[in-house]
Amino acid sequence: MIPIRSLRANAARVLGTTEDKASFEALLDRALNDKDSRVRISAVRALAALKDAQATAPLLEHGSGLVSTATSPGKRSDPNVPYPAEVNELLENRYGPRSPEARNPTMNESLSG
Repeated sequence: MIPIRSLRANAARVLGTTEDKASFEALLDRALNDKDSRVRISAVRALAALKDAQATAPLLEHGSGLVSTATSPGKRSDPNVPYPAEVNELLENRYGPRSPEARNPTMNESLSG
């Protein structure tokens, strides 16, 4: 059985691939509020495919919050992990899943100070 979060992530991908402009609000909500980072990342990518400038400000604000969380050990999803999930999400959104930058730990270090 496919986990629900995978279905939500795949649905976001499909909406981006088809450039379904009517899905903008739902995708923005998932990009900002979904509990699963895979869904959030898929929604951000789908929003990029829609090319709607209205997504810019809320996504930048969300990214600023991720930076703040990633650089504050007391706020991290897991304070004992040197490269917290928040940093991984930022890199994934910025560089994509297969880029050298996303796999380079020194990039993570530069984000934390």
